[in-house]
Amino acid sequence: MNDAGVGVYIWTSNKNMACLPATCYLFNKFWPYKQNVKILGYDKPVTKLPDNFDFISLGKQRGPSYWSDDMIDFYSKSDDKYIYQIWEDCFIVKPVDMAILKLAEKVIQADKD
Repeated sequence: MNDAGVGVYIWTSNKNMACLPATCYLFNKFWPYKQNVKILGYDKPVTKLPDNFDFISLGKQRGPSYWSDDMIDFYSKSDDKYIYQIWEDCFIVKPVDMAILKLAEKVIQADKD
């Protein structure tokens, strides 16, 4: 789906970063192909991320009242036309259906706006 301009993002906070090892492991186990993923958070994780995961710091974490501001600021500068977004505690616990991903890709490619 990357050809269609889809970025895959996992949002996290400093408090919930402990979930990242499980999130990354389960994502790689159940996503039907190797996917580059960007983790968006604040302080750099202390655990090593898998090779297909990159961490992007959004700066200083200012509290729950500001996370959506940080999201808007980040995506307004992004080149991605479409995104797949989850949070660090939204675990994928069964294989992702490749047919659904292909259907989403068709819908994305059909959108010529």
